[in-house]
Amino acid sequence: MVILINAALIAETDMSYLCNNNIVLVHADKYSRNKRLSERGLNEKQIERRDLGQYNFELKKEKLESAIIRDNNGYIWELENSKAGDDSKIENVFNNLINHLKIDGGKK
Repeated sequence: MVILINAALIAETDMSYLCNNNIVLVHADKYSRNKRLSERGLNEKQIERRDLGQYNFELKKEKLESAIIRDNNGYIWELENSKAGDDSKIENVFNNLINHLKIDGGKK
C-alpha cells in the first residue's frame, strides 16, 4: 500500500519518519514557484513569507539525508519540476519509487 503525503514542511518539522523517510523531494526554481503561488492568488508579501518559512532545496535534502542515516532507513527521489506540463517526469519518479519499495502496482 502506498499513502502519499503532500507535506512541504516535512523536513522543517523533522517528521519524515511518518513515511519511513521515503521522500519525493521536489525542486522548482524561484520564478516557477512564485508564478504558481501567484496564480493561486497569493500576493508578493505572502509568497515571500512562505518562502522564508521553508528550507531551501539543499537544506531540505541535507535534513532528510540526516534522518535517513539516523533511522537507518529511507530513500530520496528527486523531481525537478520547474517546467509545468511534463508529467512523464512525475510518472517516472513514481514508477521508480514503486520499484524501489517493491510494491505491487496492481498489475497482474
